[in-house]
Formats: sequence, C-alpha cells, structure tokens
Amino acid sequence: MSTEKPYHNYRHKDNGNCTNHLHQAFNQKYPNLVRASDFTYIKVAGKWYYLCILMDFFSRKVIAWNISGKADVDLVMATFKKAYAKRNCASGLMFHSNRGSQYTAFLFR
Repeated sequence: MSTEKPYHNYRHKDNGNCTNHLHQAFNQKYPNLVRASDFTYIKVAGKWYYLCILMDFFSRKVIAWNISGKADVDLVMATFKKAYAKRNCASGLMFHSNRGSQYTAFLFR
C-alpha cells in the first residue's frame, strides 16, 4: 500500500469565480457571522478517508463534520446541511473556504 498522501483533482465544468470577501479577517467579534470549511485526509487501515469540517470563526468551534472516501461536493453538502440543522444560518452569514472545486461547484453554491 502506498503511504503517499492522496491527490485527487476534482474538476467541475460549472466552477465559477468566487471572490474572497473575508480578506483573512479570521478573528470575529460575534458568533454566527463567518463560518469556514476545509478538508483533511486520514489514513485508516491502509485506506484514505476525507474529513470535512465546518466551524464558526468566533468560537473556533466545529459545528459539523463528516467523513467520506471521496473529497467531493457531496461531502461538503452533507457537512453544510448538518451545520445548518444545528444552528441555521443568520442573515448575512459569510461562508469561507479555500475556493476549491468542491466549494465552487454549482451544486453547492
């Protein structure tokens, strides 16, 4: 089995230009203003899994997470829906990501 980190280049035809409105202002003064999401990968019993988390920038608390064998838009959608079910979305909520293909996919936007 390979010990190298996995690399998947998920491309979507519907990726649009997503502007960075946060400009790295990661320290927020109030909860539920800015949420962010990202992936990491974990190797378990020789197989790679992808962990997607969604957190609030005020508390740095992980609101929701999911694990999958694929780092795709479905994993992002499941994590976002779980977070929404826990805390809903405040009016004006900003969502920040690395603007990867999973986050810029039309299905997610």
